[in-house]
Amino acid sequence: MDDELKDNVKSPSTWRRGFFMALFFVFYGVGEALLFLIVLFQFLHSLIAGSRNDVLLEFSENLCTYLYEVMLYVTYNAEERPFPFAPWPNEEAYAEAPLYE
Repeated sequence: MDDELKDNVKSPSTWRRGFFMALFFVFYGVGEALLFLIVLFQFLHSLIAGSRNDVLLEFSENLCTYLYEVMLYVTYNAEERPFPFAPWPNEEAYAEAPLYE
């Protein structure tokens, strides 16, 4: 058991994963702040113009998908690293994909 623990602690892949997890937590924080600004802007746009901003609506959907991908990665539910190591999520790719695998 002690040898297995030592091997796990010395494993470069474990430390690499930890580094990327910390990096993606920073990305998640930035994305969450951006999402808050989008929500605020959409509300104000709705008040003033009486309708939603469709371009921002599409981007916010993709941003939500990205934040979901980040959470899957940092919780070990996915092995593939999200953007910028993979393509930015879009609704076409996720419209055909199952919600749970």
